Amino acid sequence: KATLDLILTNKNNSLYNNPITLPSIGGSDHLCVLYQPIEHTNLKTTKKKITVRKFKRSAIIEFGSWLTQFNWCELLKINNVDMKITYFANIMWSMIDKFFPPIKVVISHDDKEWITPSIKCLIAERQKAHLSKNYDTRDHLAKKIKQEIKKAKLKYNEIKTSAFQNNNAKEWYKHIAKIINNGKKSNPIFNNVPDLAQKSIEEIVYTINKHFGNICQTYPPYNNDRAFQENPNEPNLNLITELDTYLLLRKFAKKITGT
Repeated sequence: KATLDLILTNKNNSLYNNPITLPSIGGSDHLCVLYQPIEHTNLKTTKKKITVRKFKRSAIIEFGSWLTQFNWCELLKINNVDMKITYFANIMWSMIDKFFPPIKVVISHDDKEWITPSIKCLIAERQKAHLSKNYDTRDHLAKKIKQEIKKAKLKYNEIKTSAFQNNNAKEWYKHIAKIINNGKKSNPIFNNVPDLAQKSIEEIVYTINKHFGNICQTYPPYNNDRAFQENPNEPNLNLITELDTYLLLRKFAKKITGT
């Protein structure tokens, strides 16, 4: 019998039911194995509503046009400073609400780190257009969402790159795993890397090879004799047997599980 996926569990497993076999799918000659937990816990998603404003270019132009053409003579006639401030604030905020109306957006704790309120607003508009069967608007918004997501990922990666410059390699690895499709074993999403975005596979390979080639040329070649001569008193590494490896794994496994 051929084994496609091997599952190793504790001998006394109190968290999962015993595995059962299911019929094969389609014309496959392999049976499916169902391995279910005894208790299924639903993950609670914490959601909250926030208020944002969308500053569209057209709205900004209209607001600027109103601001420069509005007659402020009444404001200049007011002598009381407090009344003048109140008059000015009321007019400004009323026009801000007109050109840049507040929009409520639902956010959750498990949103992608690069998701912005602006993208959420576009997604809501696309869904609204789809439900109203306005397919042209829906398709236009779908393209715009893809563009905004790409920009948001690039901006997020740039911020993380500057933040991780002084951090350890572990943080770098986690960030790179997110760039290449959250660590899944699939083709990397090079569109998230500015130097590799929108390039053919040949150009990507050349860019990566050139980068590592420059790193190798920065340092002198490895000299085996010199390396051993620099530390003559350094103790030799002892080889361990398979039994020693097993004992070490057993020792650290107990520490991890707290037993």
